[in-house]
Amino acid sequence: MYDPRYRVPLYGTALHGSTVSVERWELSYGKLPAEKTRRALLAMLSNRPLNYVLDGTESARQGRELAALQRYFAPLHRAAGTERLTSFRWLTADRTLQRTVFGDGVLTVTANFGSKARGGLPGGCVDARLRGDGRPRRLCPADLGS
Repeated sequence: MYDPRYRVPLYGTALHGSTVSVERWELSYGKLPAEKTRRALLAMLSNRPLNYVLDGTESARQGRELAALQRYFAPLHRAAGTERLTSFRWLTADRTLQRTVFGDGVLTVTANFGSKARGGLPGGCVDARLRGDGRPRRLCPADLGS
């Protein structure tokens, strides 16, 4: 379901101005723990918010992790949330290194879904660069813990 080798951001391309999330509401971010890193990378790659469903217990258990994800995502979405997805590319033959561009380069996101570093980007991490950034902003979701 979340294997990035077989996913193409069609909704993000065709309906970017109309959709907020393409996740099912009952599949909150914490519901499939083994998929958390992939889901976070896919969300950042498509500049879409993660789906959080919280109650007091979940907030206490995952609050710090969710706050860190939101701190990373918020400036990207603020800058490029209304920009069209203008480019999607697989950068490696195994399709585990992927890049998206929004607008005319307002935001460029590179995600490494593999387990090994590629092009200086560790496996399981994402780099995002807003126009004007001196260097990419990096997020490695597995390092956030719960």
